[in-house]
Amino acid sequence: MNPNHVAFTGTVPKNYEKYLGPYLFEPYAKDLIGHIDHPAEAVLELACGTGRVTRHLRQHFPAATRLVATDLNPDMLTIARQLISGENMEWQVADMQALPFDDHTFDLVVCQFGFMFVPDKPLAFGEVYRVLRPGGRLLFNTWDKLAYNQTSDLTNQVVAQFFPDSPPNFFNIPFSMHDQHQIRSWLENAGFQDISVELIAKQSVGESPEAIARGLLLGTPLYPIIQERRPDLLPRIIEAASKAIGERFGFESPASRMQAWVAQGVKQEE
Repeated sequence: MNPNHVAFTGTVPKNYEKYLGPYLFEPYAKDLIGHIDHPAEAVLELACGTGRVTRHLRQHFPAATRLVATDLNPDMLTIARQLISGENMEWQVADMQALPFDDHTFDLVVCQFGFMFVPDKPLAFGEVYRVLRPGGRLLFNTWDKLAYNQTSDLTNQVVAQFFPDSPPNFFNIPFSMHDQHQIRSWLENAGFQDISVELIAKQSVGESPEAIARGLLLGTPLYPIIQERRPDLLPRIIEAASKAIGERFGFESPASRMQAWVAQGVKQEE
């Protein structure tokens, strides 16, 4: 396990699933599943988080299909295992840079919003290529620029106002992998063929401005950063972010734009 990874621990996974799951991740989970058009005997999911994609994978494939769901954060897996059940389900802590699986094991590897957090992306794509069977596919998504993901961008601006000398930089990480040409290059260098990188924009509709603010502030690693620096500011930051989101996107069912890249690649036949 990489000791320097961005950790989703403690109360963060629960709030991540409660607030951000339906708001940010469910729409793209459904989109990702919609890109799957081939059968598979064995499927590997990377960075499964609290299982938003996992449940759709289990429903999409027949019970005989082996599904292995992995994440680097054990606390995220704990939530996912509580919410999802099914035959041929396996759960495992795994680092994408050193996958604990034999060569040529899986027909499909899926990852929702996980590669952005990997320090060595070429190594991770090489590992995926290794564990795929010839003709196997990689399918993943990654956020576009922060500016095109409106509530995250706005919340980041609000937080920065409370820390003018050294704003927390967590949001720079999940929105750092937005160059489609770089994504394509990484996949090509790993050996993938039939590569596609597609921009998908969606509307995210929240339960309330406060629910969105709580998700982005309590359901991400931004929470322990603020707790370590100035825990007394957290209620004020939540209040300020809620107000800003409501004023810009509406106080009832606030709707905003989010945008991500969806990429695919195929391992060449031997």
